[in-house]
Amino acid sequence: MAVTLGQCLNQCAKYGISLNSKKYQFGMSSGKFLDHIVLMVGITTDPDKIKIIVELKQLDTVTGVRAFVGYISYYPQIIYLFTIICLLLTNLLKKPPTDRFIVPCWIKPFQVYVDASNVTIDFVLSQKDDRI
Repeated sequence: MAVTLGQCLNQCAKYGISLNSKKYQFGMSSGKFLDHIVLMVGITTDPDKIKIIVELKQLDTVTGVRAFVGYISYYPQIIYLFTIICLLLTNLLKKPPTDRFIVPCWIKPFQVYVDASNVTIDFVLSQKDDRI
């Protein structure tokens, strides 16, 4: 369904939608929209926003890492292996697990529980404790 500019403006007027002439442009071959450059052939990222990521200094605080992960989360389509990078960075933010070790009873059988994914493998060696 093709809509002309006139039809679009008429619909805005009909429903009381006001337009700010400083915020819209017509007849442009490209323009900025939501931190992206919209071209006739597609959409690309704003080079000014990518420059911030490229020129970023080493992050040395938890807050800095959180802010960086939040910032790059807006650009997953342009960052190679984005999910793995985010996973590694968010793992830095996690507190280390508390290890609880109880001396095993060598007479009772052991049980091994294993879980794996493309990123990690985890296992738990346990014994049934009748006292609990």
